[in-house]
Amino acid sequence: MFACKKFIPLIILAIFTISFVMKMPVSAHSVLEEATPKKGEKLGGPIQSVKLKFNTKIEKGSSLYLLKDHEEKVEPSSIKIDNNALEARFTQPLKSGSYTVKWEILGVDGHIIKKDYTFTVKSSKAEKENSDNKNDLQNEESNQKNKINQNQEESSTIESENDNDQSVFIFTLIILLAIVCIGLIIWLSGGKRKNSRG
Repeated sequence: MFACKKFIPLIILAIFTISFVMKMPVSAHSVLEEATPKKGEKLGGPIQSVKLKFNTKIEKGSSLYLLKDHEEKVEPSSIKIDNNALEARFTQPLKSGSYTVKWEILGVDGHIIKKDYTFTVKSSKAEKENSDNKNDLQNEESNQKNKINQNQEESSTIESENDNDQSVFIFTLIILLAIVCIGLIIWLSGGKRKNSRG
C-alpha cells in the first residue's frame, strides 16, 4: 500500500506531460506570411520566379506550379526550399496574363497545406487595351473563387483544430478520472486492510 502511494505523483506527472506534448503540434500549422508577387498584384512586366515565405519551417517535397489564364499549367524549372521559404524559378519569363499560384507544402508539424492565389502580368500597351477588360473580369472571378475556397479551408482548419483540442481535453480528463478512481480503490483497499488487522 505504502509503495503504491509513492507512484501516484509520478503517474499524474507523466499524464500531464503526455497531454502537454500532444497539444504542441496542433498549434504549429504553417501559414503563408509573404508572397512575391503578392496576392492580386498587377505586375508591369514579366518575372521569372515566385517566392513564398511561411511562419514555420517547411519540409522537402513541398511544391508549386502556376495556371496561366486558369488553363495552361506552367511548371517551374526548379524549386528551392530554405527553412521557411520556397522559391520556384521558371526557364522563361512569365508572359502577360493571369496566373494562379497553386502551392502545397508539408509543414514541420506534418500537416499538408494546399492553397492558391492569383496575380497578373500586364502586357504591352497595344495588347493591354485589347485584353484588360478580359483579364480584369477573369481576375475578379478568380479572386471571388479563391476567397470562397480560402474561407472554406480556413473554416475546416478551425473546425479540425477545435476537434483536436476537444479530443486532447477529453483524453486528459478520462486519464485523470481513471487515476482518481485507481487512487480511491487503493486508498479504500488500504483502509479495509487496516481495519481487518485491527
